[in-house]
Amino acid sequence: MSKHIQLSFTILIIFSILVLGAVGDVDQEIKRQCYKLIDVNTCLRSECKKMCTRRFKKAGAICVKSDPSAQWLNRCRCVYHC
Repeated sequence: MSKHIQLSFTILIIFSILVLGAVGDVDQEIKRQCYKLIDVNTCLRSECKKMCTRRFKKAGAICVKSDPSAQWLNRCRCVYHC
């Protein structure tokens, strides 16, 4: 009788470990990074960061200079999780 209980307990433990591992994998979804360009006349990093955080909760901000022939000389690039 004790061998039967040990076997059942061992199978229960292994099953529990497998289920917890599968649940843990589902919780870790892959976060992709997306970006949005905002055209501005002068790009200041602090202003760019404010604009990005208004649009997206957690966003990074980078000022990007365009070609001199482009309509907008500066762009603010917001990087956020999709």
